[in-house]
Amino acid sequence: MNLREHEHRDGYKVWLSSSEIDQLVEAAPNASASIAFALGARCGLRSQEIADVTPKDIHDTDAGWILRVRGKGDKYREAWISDELVTRIQTAADFRAEPDHY
Repeated sequence: MNLREHEHRDGYKVWLSSSEIDQLVEAAPNASASIAFALGARCGLRSQEIADVTPKDIHDTDAGWILRVRGKGDKYREAWISDELVTRIQTAADFRAEPDHY
């Protein structure tokens, strides 16, 4: 874990290292939790933003994949998202869309 004291107020900025993020995502109890942890830790999304993510929020740009979500106060936030996480989100949505009959 990384700590840095705030310059103009009391307290610390705290963030995880890349290896700690990897450990967190790998420790998730299921695929949905793993995606949620990755969206929070790697993309900086808030809990409500994570819950609302769908494949339609993912956009392919000249700079790579961008996740565009509605944030606080109806403002949009954009974050870079990895190819691997894009695939996992799209796959999870495909499984959710499957009918319950066999």
